[in-house]
Amino acid sequence: MVQRGLPCGARGGGWTCPSTVRPTKNALRANLAIVGRVREIAQRAGITPARGTWSAVNDEQRGPTGGMLPLVGCSTPEAPRKIMTTIAIIGAGPGLGVAVARRFGREGFDVALITRTADRAQTLSAELAGEGLTARGFAADVRDPKALEAALDAATATLGPIEVMQYSPAPQREFMRPVLETTPADLVGPIEFSVYGPVVAVHQVLPGMRALGRGTILLINGGTAAVPHPDRAGTSLAFAAESAYGHLLHGVLADEGIHVAQLVIPGAISPGHPRKDPAALAETIWNIHQDRHGYRHFADDLDS
Repeated sequence: MVQRGLPCGARGGGWTCPSTVRPTKNALRANLAIVGRVREIAQRAGITPARGTWSAVNDEQRGPTGGMLPLVGCSTPEAPRKIMTTIAIIGAGPGLGVAVARRFGREGFDVALITRTADRAQTLSAELAGEGLTARGFAADVRDPKALEAALDAATATLGPIEVMQYSPAPQREFMRPVLETTPADLVGPIEFSVYGPVVAVHQVLPGMRALGRGTILLINGGTAAVPHPDRAGTSLAFAAESAYGHLLHGVLADEGIHVAQLVIPGAISPGHPRKDPAALAETIWNIHQDRHGYRHFADDLDS
């Protein structure tokens, strides 16, 4: 396998040209499959990937933050050719979603914003593009598996491999009914939203993360993920299932370099709050991605 994170020539304790280092046959086969899939998606959708986005089969070197992947050749080590990886924010909005996009964008990530409507996707991506970030918007209802799959496929085809996936759509108000008034039919929406949605998303992004040899999957939930509330039965039940799914993934994917974590945000996201302001939460999310320790994290005290 290619060694990462070392300057041109400084590999394995000696000085060799990166062009002499080759991935294993299995790695090449997996990478070529991803490239072929992305090209197929792009052709079908009529999308041309952004210039210089990515090449999964070249030698690559990871930058210190994970967002920059210089492709280094010994002939010009001082001016490496660079590609970007992508963060996909599912359920992006003008608060937390945009704040996370800015934080990761500053570190060199391209940004895919997946929202329920095309208008919001366009508005948010235009705002970020106006700030100098590479951002694209894609529309999908997380309760529609085919739409979510298509949006993530299009994001990969347009921006390149998704290294970080954040699942953070805000639950609908009708999901929060008292437990004694909640019928089986009332649970369909919350389960589709908080269980089927993450499962669909993970299955779409996992092949690309495996091809990269690393990845981060972030589940963002409210306080009922940790402490169920009798007046919010739908989210209490669905968040518990989502939490269990994430915890299982955390254990089975760790050895592949893919970190799965959950951030529980008790109460409301509050502009100006020292820990629950969108920018403060974005910094917490960035630190979770960087530190890669543990599964469940709390943005604030549960009784806050």
